[in-house]
Amino acid sequence: MWALKKGAILISAVALIIIVALSFYFLKGYGKSEPVIRAGTLQGGISTLDEMEYFNLSAKQHVELRIFRFEKTTDILAAIDRGDIDVAVIPSEMAAKLLLDGVSVKIISPEMLQNQAILTRGGISSPAQLKGGKVVSLLSSGSYMMFKAYMKSIYNLSVVDGQQGSGDIIGINSPPGTILDALGRGDAAAAVVWEPFVSQGVVRYNFTILTTFQDLWKQSNSTGLPVMLVWVATENFTNDKDRLEAFLAMRSSAVELWRTNSSSIEAMLTSVYGLSNIEASYLYGRVIMLDNGLNETVKNGIRSSWNLAWKGGYLSQDPSKIGDQAFFASS
Repeated sequence: MWALKKGAILISAVALIIIVALSFYFLKGYGKSEPVIRAGTLQGGISTLDEMEYFNLSAKQHVELRIFRFEKTTDILAAIDRGDIDVAVIPSEMAAKLLLDGVSVKIISPEMLQNQAILTRGGISSPAQLKGGKVVSLLSSGSYMMFKAYMKSIYNLSVVDGQQGSGDIIGINSPPGTILDALGRGDAAAAVVWEPFVSQGVVRYNFTILTTFQDLWKQSNSTGLPVMLVWVATENFTNDKDRLEAFLAMRSSAVELWRTNSSSIEAMLTSVYGLSNIEASYLYGRVIMLDNGLNETVKNGIRSSWNLAWKGGYLSQDPSKIGDQAFFASS
């Protein structure tokens, strides 16, 4: 009888120890799951998400970063509208489309300057010579939309999708990974691409840069910085101070890495995108990452890109109606 009581007391003591230990574990926060940040980006386009994932920058901020890569930029817009993702890196003009459509998002940071270019196989010296020809690109991309705006604004050339009737230049749709091959086959006179495809086109395919988007920005007399991409976030996310600050801290670390550790960045680019060392070095020399700050020069550049997109027909409403409340202001 005593043996049974002794056994029961021992079991109770062990159970008590376990309960106390578990209580201490959870009270200290060790058992809590890390806050989740869901980020969206275009498949095959570079961004600071690459560094965040490759260098595991989320670990330092004690958050779980889940990255969703979409085939079309329009799919990213739909996902953030539904609340399927918290933040997304998208072309600046597409941020305006979200805002004009009444989607409750805020621009929390710029990402990088324009790195797009028009590539050819040679024999063309001006974009004006594309009149009557075809251009291959991902037609749902912000880069293609901005190309249309530039052609209309600078050269008064209309660019229409292949199935939408006649125009001065015909756009041919192609997934990002096959655009360069399409140009190489002669399916079009030029290709509108972004990084890493610009660097691959120049180094691997020996294509010629007809002009860059930054050159076109100057020709269009646009003001401010030629911001290509911005980070937008849902209202719920911007109201969650801890997750928002963790994300912006990750992005700051990624930008610092980009600026100060070229060898590590180039190694990442070869690993993530399958670039050669020469291609990675060429890309690194072309891309300028921006700080998180939304100063007046940055905001002016973003608004200039919106104005171009409106004049070019991508935006159906005047973006000047978008107020400064669209830009997140940290307290």
